[in-house]
Amino acid sequence: MQLSITNIKKNNIYIKINNKTVVHEFYQHNNKVICNIPRCASNSLYFKLKKENNLPTICLIRNIKDRLKSSFRLVKDINKLHLYLFSNKKISNHSIADELLHFVPQSFFIKHFPFHPIQEYHLLENYSKKMPFKNTTQNTGKILYPNNDSVFDDWYNTYKILIHELYASDLNLYNNLKNNYKYEIV
Repeated sequence: MQLSITNIKKNNIYIKINNKTVVHEFYQHNNKVICNIPRCASNSLYFKLKKENNLPTICLIRNIKDRLKSSFRLVKDINKLHLYLFSNKKISNHSIADELLHFVPQSFFIKHFPFHPIQEYHLLENYSKKMPFKNTTQNTGKILYPNNDSVFDDWYNTYKILIHELYASDLNLYNNLKNNYKYEIV
């Protein structure tokens, strides 16, 4: 997957994924912005931000396998996913680029967060087990592959080496936070 920033306006960044550009909005409330990353409890964090005025600039970091599993459930054509993730294959339509936004490495969002410094990082673990509501996406409004763990596990095991190459920075960040810093499990 080839990634670049094409523009930054206010709290939006424009990310070019292979050949298509998508917009990601960093949530803002009362001049406070969070480094929200797709499939890392961004909506829940935004609601917390709206309730608490003294919240520091926060970024939630999620285990890559859990994040990929969450993202995987939103993909319309899982048989072609690897073609876009692990190559620079041109994307034929915008809906594919919108889906791929959920697979952009967390470290990419952190690196290009225009409102530095991020004051706190928190690890997000076992989040889906704690959620009292059904998780949905703004793009489709529904989960396409609910709880199909075996399909995900087969995909993950097939592409594990490529996944670890693509998400090496995320793995390092997650492990560094987990092993070396005081952290809170949200």
